[in-house]
Amino acid sequence: MQAFFSRSKALYFVAKLLLMGVFLYFGITSILNPGEYSTLLPAWTDSLGNPDTLVQIHGGVEILCALAILFGVGGAWPYGVLLLAFLGVLMSVQGTLLVRDMGILGGVLLLLHVHYRRLTTKPA
Repeated sequence: MQAFFSRSKALYFVAKLLLMGVFLYFGITSILNPGEYSTLLPAWTDSLGNPDTLVQIHGGVEILCALAILFGVGGAWPYGVLLLAFLGVLMSVQGTLLVRDMGILGGVLLLLHVHYRRLTTKPA
């Protein structure tokens, strides 16, 4: 039984590292090259501000939340913020990007589920 828990912890760590690596990559890319993503924003966001600035803010939020999750800081709030931010992304993509992003959303939901299970399950 102990081997299962060790393997489970290792798999959780690897999954968290890979998924947060995706958010770190896109967050850094959003900050350094916002024009690559600002064209994906829906037209109604023009009233909120400069599209490049909005993309950079979104990238910064992704980076902060990904780092908080990687280092186990902040409990569940970084997951919630990432989910909300990512739902906005899902509304602006289509086709194969939507399929990819649905997979990423599923990964975040799974990590959040495991995070809550680890908090609520008492070790035997």
